[in-house]
Amino acid sequence: MKFIAERMIFPAIATALLLSLLPIEEAALAAPKKKDAVKEELPTAPPPTKKEFLCQGSVNYSWQRSSADKQQTGSATDNQISQQDQDREKPIEVFAELLQAKADSEQQAREDLSVRSTTSIARAMEACTQDHESQSRCISGKLSTFGPDYRMWDFERRRAALDAVSKDCTSRIGYCIGAKLSEVICTSKDVLPPAASENTGSSEGVGFEKAKDKKSKKK
Repeated sequence: MKFIAERMIFPAIATALLLSLLPIEEAALAAPKKKDAVKEELPTAPPPTKKEFLCQGSVNYSWQRSSADKQQTGSATDNQISQQDQDREKPIEVFAELLQAKADSEQQAREDLSVRSTTSIARAMEACTQDHESQSRCISGKLSTFGPDYRMWDFERRRAALDAVSKDCTSRIGYCIGAKLSEVICTSKDVLPPAASENTGSSEGVGFEKAKDKKSKKK
């Protein structure tokens, strides 16, 4: 009887111990889930942005045909001026270059564009002088666009090209009036600041260096 009683007591004790341990195991398993739930509930902050301003404008030069050219090409009599001759009296404006400048403020972008326009205006006036105030420079400049193949052409073909270029340059001879920057137009947009991208890159670089250090220590 004593043996039978012992066999009945030991299983009961073991069952009681297992039941007492169940709440501890459930709490241990539930703890990580609570942490994960807290992580999921944290809102993700949007990346910081800033304004970037883009200002742009074109540099144009103006020139006027010479009076000799107007007399040669005019088709009107002394007492009547045709519409074509009236158009020849007007200054001709030619596009030279498009300029752009970016900055954190519109004022800074406009100032940067104004500084760049100084050099661009000088280039525009040089181009105007070459194309409209010197027939020889105009002809040589246009012939240079044909490249080295021009010297390999036969005589008739080179003669035809030279006549066409000379005629075009003759109609374009005059004098330069000036060059200027057109009306400046500015726009803005939201962009990520450079510091954010630099910090991201540096953090990745630091992590990479740390990983290499750990590997070297293990060796």
